[in-house]
Amino acid sequence: MLKNKRHAEFVNNYFFHNFNATRAYMATYDEVDESTAASNASRLLRNDKVAQEIKERFEARAMKAD
Repeated sequence: MLKNKRHAEFVNNYFFHNFNATRAYMATYDEVDESTAASNASRLLRNDKVAQEIKERFEARAMKAD
């Protein structure tokens, strides 16, 4: 579980927006243009804690599907 609330919200939005990181970023952070959102979303996806949370959620979804 992520301690940073914005990062946690980004991960939630990432799954909600069908893994579109730009849209997830725009939903999480208000008043940002698409170019900035794409750049910052890419940076967030490379964040170790965010990446680990996404990986864990994918694994949990895979376990549910089995």
